[in-house]
Amino acid sequence: LILINFLLSDTDGFTLASEIRAMETMEHIPIILTTSVGNIGDGRRCEEVGIQGYLSAPVDPVLLKKAIGLVMHSTGKDSGGESHGLVTRYSIAEAFSDEGRILLVEDYPTNRQVALNLLTLSGFEVDVAENGKEAVDRFMERDYALIFMDIQMPVMDGFEATRAIRDIERKEETGRHTPIVAMTANALTRDRENSLEAGMDDFITKPVNRAALLSMVSAWIPDSVAHGLADISSNEEHPDSSHKTTNLPLDYDRALTEFMGDRKVLDNTLHYFLAHCRDQIDTIVCAISENNGEVVKAEAHKIKGGAANLTMDDLSRTAAKLEDAGKTGDLNTADVLVDRIRHELDGLETFLSQT
Repeated sequence: LILINFLLSDTDGFTLASEIRAMETMEHIPIILTTSVGNIGDGRRCEEVGIQGYLSAPVDPVLLKKAIGLVMHSTGKDSGGESHGLVTRYSIAEAFSDEGRILLVEDYPTNRQVALNLLTLSGFEVDVAENGKEAVDRFMERDYALIFMDIQMPVMDGFEATRAIRDIERKEETGRHTPIVAMTANALTRDRENSLEAGMDDFITKPVNRAALLSMVSAWIPDSVAHGLADISSNEEHPDSSHKTTNLPLDYDRALTEFMGDRKVLDNTLHYFLAHCRDQIDTIVCAISENNGEVVKAEAHKIKGGAANLTMDDLSRTAAKLEDAGKTGDLNTADVLVDRIRHELDGLETFLSQT
């Protein structure tokens, strides 16, 4: 793929594209032109030169990803010569209007926000539900191309929600079957078996990373833009985390890669996680004073997953130990673990204040 900006120091985008098309080895490579000075007739000129995509600058990242997906699909080896015509913001909106939306069902705000960001930054329209009942309600309101379903949720868990959705589909007698992918932090055979018995189609373990998430989307929405993006993600070289400063509370380079380089979105998510964790710590301290291991276990489990999603590995490990303490009911070391979590959160707050 060749991405050309119209305004260049020594020529313009149309002239460069024409020169590229005159080269025998380059005549079939797709070209996308971006410009901040669009003129009447640019579309026709793009078609004459052999430019496949035309976008106004500054280019929205989501729009660019969708444009790349359409252009690469129409010029790929398996496209059969299928063409979308000139890809513009208008043709993109039309092409993706029938692709369907993704429903993301996750009760923990940080995990929900991370997965939502990964999907929307990759160009997908996403609705969210905070528990199984909300998921069923949303399913009754509209069709979805794919559902990511957390298993452990309040009100109605993922197994119950999936059974309810499958019951609705059977009663409709339309043959509709919406792919449902289970999301769980426990990579256990039992969880996979329970998910399939409930009517789910696939399984992904948390914390989810971008490559795994997009691979799952491309597996269940075959014609989606995720095909190209998943290939790119799986082959990406992630920054070497070995250079990470030991005092940092997270592997920021790795987290930034997961967020496709969008520093603002990542930092906002980290701020949100920090504030929510502070509230959770207050809940845990109260539960410890009441010797309530179930609450300790539940809140620590959520912190563990959220921290892992944000590459805060030390915090995730400490939260896992606190979760185990809550599970066994032995809270003798809980106060010490809470102090360690607070220390990690203080480190994150200091880090964010300096970025």
